[in-house]
Amino acid sequence: MTSLISSANPSHRVTEPPVQLAHQTFIKKKYELSEVEKSCLEALNKRLMSLANLQSYAGACEASDSLLEEQKTLFKMVKRSKYFENEKIAAANAMGILNQADYSFSRKNLRKVRIPGAYLEGANLVGTDFREADLSGVILTQAVMNYALFHGTLMEKSRLGQRPMIKSKHTVEAICITKDGKRLIVGKGKDIHILDLEIGKVLKELKGHTAKVTTLAFFPKEKKLASGSEDKIIYIWDLGIGRKLKKLEGHSGQVTNVVIFPDERRLASGSFDKTICIWDVGTGKILKKLLGHISHITSLALFPDGRTLVSGSLDKTIRIWDVKTGQELKKLDGHTNIVTALSVFPDRKALAVGSLNIIYIWELEANKKFKKIRVQANAFVTLALFPSAKILISGNLDNTISLWDIETGKELKKLEGHRDIVTTLALSSDGKRLVSGSKDKTIRIWDLNMDEESRKLENSILKVKALALHSDSNWLAIGSNCDVCIWDIKTGKELKKLKGHTSKVVTLTLFPDRKKLASGSIGNSIRIWDVETGKELYKLKGHTDSISALALYAGGKKLVSGSEDNTIRIWDVEGRKELKKLEGHKYMVTSLVLFPDGKRLASGSGDEIIHLWDWEAGKEFKKLKGHTDYVKTLVLFQDGKRLASGSYDKTIRIWDVETNKELKRLERHTSWITNITLFSDEKKLASGSRDRTVRIWDLKKWKEIAVIVHPFAIEKIAIQKDQFLCVADIHGGVWMWNLHQKDASIKPELLWVTSPNLVCNLAEISQAIGLSEANRQLMTQYGAK
Repeated sequence: MTSLISSANPSHRVTEPPVQLAHQTFIKKKYELSEVEKSCLEALNKRLMSLANLQSYAGACEASDSLLEEQKTLFKMVKRSKYFENEKIAAANAMGILNQADYSFSRKNLRKVRIPGAYLEGANLVGTDFREADLSGVILTQAVMNYALFHGTLMEKSRLGQRPMIKSKHTVEAICITKDGKRLIVGKGKDIHILDLEIGKVLKELKGHTAKVTTLAFFPKEKKLASGSEDKIIYIWDLGIGRKLKKLEGHSGQVTNVVIFPDERRLASGSFDKTICIWDVGTGKILKKLLGHISHITSLALFPDGRTLVSGSLDKTIRIWDVKTGQELKKLDGHTNIVTALSVFPDRKALAVGSLNIIYIWELEANKKFKKIRVQANAFVTLALFPSAKILISGNLDNTISLWDIETGKELKKLEGHRDIVTTLALSSDGKRLVSGSKDKTIRIWDLNMDEESRKLENSILKVKALALHSDSNWLAIGSNCDVCIWDIKTGKELKKLKGHTSKVVTLTLFPDRKKLASGSIGNSIRIWDVETGKELYKLKGHTDSISALALYAGGKKLVSGSEDNTIRIWDVEGRKELKKLEGHKYMVTSLVLFPDGKRLASGSGDEIIHLWDWEAGKEFKKLKGHTDYVKTLVLFQDGKRLASGSYDKTIRIWDVETNKELKRLERHTSWITNITLFSDEKKLASGSRDRTVRIWDLKKWKEIAVIVHPFAIEKIAIQKDQFLCVADIHGGVWMWNLHQKDASIKPELLWVTSPNLVCNLAEISQAIGLSEANRQLMTQYGAK
């Protein structure tokens, strides 16, 4: 199809109706390009650009003194493709450049545009009108497409970065993939299903276990499968005929792990009975029993040569065994928590170990830990190693999957979608596809793109862990990766970036004068910044572990900090020195609030107690008890007589500080409460939770008056002027809502969102053309209609 203008010629124009002629004139004038713009279009219209080139163009665009004009020109190129089909490559590149420059396409009219192959990863497409557009081959990985319109849109070969989830009636604890990536083996309850990985269709069922299947392992030639179960039995299966070949009995507790030796004649198994058994597959007999662990075996890994075996246990140790002799060669001590997962490097020189909050990389020859990957309040349940041994994948307690750069220890990518703990992972042999199983009874299939280029670029992806809003400002401060970013509240545009931290920023607080802010990181440091200049003024040092909470007394002269070192410290801001250290917490300090008198403060912790302190005396004077799990968040009423607390026990409690009594309990959340905040009139309270909701409560009637559902668990919330609600989800996305209040009701309107995850709630896809069945199913699972 050619454009109206380019196809026009004198003989046609004579017979065209006046309306059509007028329309052509309008199009020509509206989308006419200057000579410079024509040169730009010609350059962009040669071939689809790589992501690196898109980033480079976007950087130049953002650095330009005429940023808005640059954006208008690029957007004009996108719109021209509606009429000029031969410019579709330029339009696709222009769209990609705009996206890399954080341009929002929210509610834009892009009807009938042609942008095949455009790179729109993470794009803000909320309410975008794509009706009758050409989006064939467009990359929409992690795009936010709530309310987007795709009626009559060509979406053939569009890429969403993952496959539809496969549902199960049971927790999925065991999966494995064939080397060719075509078949998936899944333990579903007592049965084993063999599925076509592309379409999720069950090809065969293997029945025999009498309790839940907990572990699966292919034999190297993939003609046989071993399965272990809570019924204490290991079965060997012939995958061709789908029958049991051998039954291995000998464990007195559930089988937790099975690994197959390269010769296919032996296998090793770990169990709750604290033993590791080496089996003769042919006879079904135990050849050796390895003894030494004093608690359940949680993980096993076999060295590639089949001579050495590694085991992890709830006893917090890792043991390395000589398979031939059955002797323990080495014990790796030093873990302060249970060992949950193991992965051996192909060169046999290193070992990855998952535990609570930490992944250790052990150098085996030197018998020492040489790398530590650490996060807050999480546990690594399962691990998988990329074929290159440069990237490690972890399945986590917080329902997420993380991809880690082993060399730097940085998180490259976070995959979200599961609603419960990720229990098992399987990676295809080429490292391009990942399958995950979870306690949420689903299996999810992820398309990975982790080449060197994308690895470098992933480090720039926003991952928000801290928020701060001032009641009288039009900007928002966020802690993102190692930076503090200042954003415009209404548009979500970055105004400034404060650089200096060398580790993740996890807490922020603003000074009353709005000119300074304080930030805390997992690197133990507190930094004070001049917001106007973007410069770091100074650091406050003293904590020996991550900073977890910050608060300022009125006037901004005293700063209080809480840490994972279990201490609270009071700082003289002007004198830049520590005034007092409060000790008494047995767990990390999670939250702080300061009383108006400038002398008292309250702190929350993992010990389930709210502690009240007189900091000048250096003593705790009161405890508020009642919560049954972590006290995660606190807020103080202006009169200093009442306190609200949110906990991992899923409750919000209102306390009378003077009498120590619990006045009220709010119970509607179905998972951990991560943040609470009061409205200015103190008649309403907002709470965020891992149940993916923000709930707004009427504190006079003690009832819920609004629920704002998000696709992901909530990390932080903040409210400004009782109108703007800012929400950071657990994977770094920021959602800005305008709260329209009328009488006793609240109607939220989404202003903008930046989310590193696929979102398509209420997107209209029923009339999309060429959308693959897998993508249609996936988008439907994410809320499209």
